[in-house]
Amino acid sequence: MREFSFAEGVRLLISAGQTPVLRPTGSSMVPAIYPGDRVLLRHAGEIRVGDIVLVEGPRLHRVIRVDARNETIVTKGDALAGPDGEVSQASVAAVVEQVEPSWGSRARFLLARRFPGWWRCARVVLGPAWRRLRGERGR
Repeated sequence: MREFSFAEGVRLLISAGQTPVLRPTGSSMVPAIYPGDRVLLRHAGEIRVGDIVLVEGPRLHRVIRVDARNETIVTKGDALAGPDGEVSQASVAAVVEQVEPSWGSRARFLLARRFPGWWRCARVVLGPAWRRLRGERGR
């Protein structure tokens, strides 16, 4: 049985006519992509500056430079200070076609950044009221 890298698996799905969907967990592409957003991918084709690409690693970052011969690209996460370095275009598995925001994930992410521990506090305070609304008996 042959093992595939994540990027190879995405390429296989795309070549079979499927639209792979990712839910990133990292925050390197905030504010364009938040953790938990749904990201739909398509065949890489022609890659241009500004495209968000899935590269071997796996890494989902924006293209900031394409070389003149179109053989290598440089990517960078929107929230990161510096670029990732050059990678060959052959290592690009897919291009982001669409980002579907997950508003609940975005709110939790932003609140956690501003107020660490807020979710634990909210569960303690709001938990009993939520269970009463749902008609559950106390625990």
